[in-house]
Amino acid sequence: IRVGLHTGEVEAIAGDVHGIAVNEAARVLAAAAPGEVLVSEVTRMIASGPGLTFADRGEHDLKGIGTRRLFAATNSG
Repeated sequence: IRVGLHTGEVEAIAGDVHGIAVNEAARVLAAAAPGEVLVSEVTRMIASGPGLTFADRGEHDLKGIGTRRLFAATNSG
């Protein structure tokens, strides 16, 4: 299992979600290694707090999105 998370605005149309944030989340998922929870920098900033740590995984060229810094999330406690 691998997980990719990004936070952003989406548009709901006929029970489905659309928008650049959906595309970016899919690209973050594609960059994740097996067993990894990979998050965008936006998500890291929102989710930071006790219990989570984030390891910098560097910049990735996300197809159709551009270069973004991604982070591996782990439970610190």
